[in-house]
Amino acid sequence: MLSRPLARSQSGNTVQVVVAIIGVVGALGAAVIANWDKIFPKPPSIEPPAGVGAKPEVKTPIVPKTEACSIAGRVFDRDTHVPLAGVFIDFYTYRDASRIKESRLLQAAAAITGPDGTFKAVCRSIPESEFPLRVAVGRRGGSQQPITIYMPLKVELHDTRTDVNLPAYFVQ
Repeated sequence: MLSRPLARSQSGNTVQVVVAIIGVVGALGAAVIANWDKIFPKPPSIEPPAGVGAKPEVKTPIVPKTEACSIAGRVFDRDTHVPLAGVFIDFYTYRDASRIKESRLLQAAAAITGPDGTFKAVCRSIPESEFPLRVAVGRRGGSQQPITIYMPLKVELHDTRTDVNLPAYFVQ
């Protein structure tokens, strides 16, 4: 007989323990939910508060594109030494004199000479694999006599020249 009342009291204790555990878990869950923003903070937002206005403009820094090469100088008539204005500076694939007709145009009008015959040409869009380059000068269209000179000037990758003199002559 003693065993029976003992079983009831053990059963009652088990129920009380389970109820207590459920209560503790519930209290902990409520505390976590109430403090969720403190436990897991939101990342900073770039959105303006409501009614403030447009979104802020995010400025991306401008990174200058590296120049594959740069040449500057002047083009002049080889006989009279008069500066030639309006002459185009073009870049071609480099070939030796015996294979010059195999050259391929890589960048047309990289520069146009000013009234004093000066120019600055930058080759930015030419792949590194195309170097070295050959410089050609020419005049296109209009009523002026055309000039097209395939210069022996060889331009290597990352060349920077500022004193290039290109003598040109009229082709009949």
